[in-house]
Amino acid sequence: MLDPTTVEEPQMQDYYTLLTQHGEELLEEGANSAAVKGLFEALATLLVKPSPFNRRISMVLRHSARAYHTKDELAVEHFDNPLHCTFFLRDLFADLKKKGAQA
Repeated sequence: MLDPTTVEEPQMQDYYTLLTQHGEELLEEGANSAAVKGLFEALATLLVKPSPFNRRISMVLRHSARAYHTKDELAVEHFDNPLHCTFFLRDLFADLKKKGAQA
């Protein structure tokens, strides 16, 4: 089981490993709220880490993850809604798919 806190320089495979571990069904509306939140928090932890790969990910996604990770009040309130976490996850994986196609 991948622990995002132990990953030093995240790579694309780390994101897909977490998605596989948590279940791709979490990208669907109506998924288990606690599980969606768990995946969101794990991926946000990866996104805030410096790595050459992370610099290729959308700045908006990285900024949102950093705001949540630093406990910005508005970000925490926003991502308290599981649907917002689901939208974030979908956007992140759409971005990752584009990066994979460009590789």
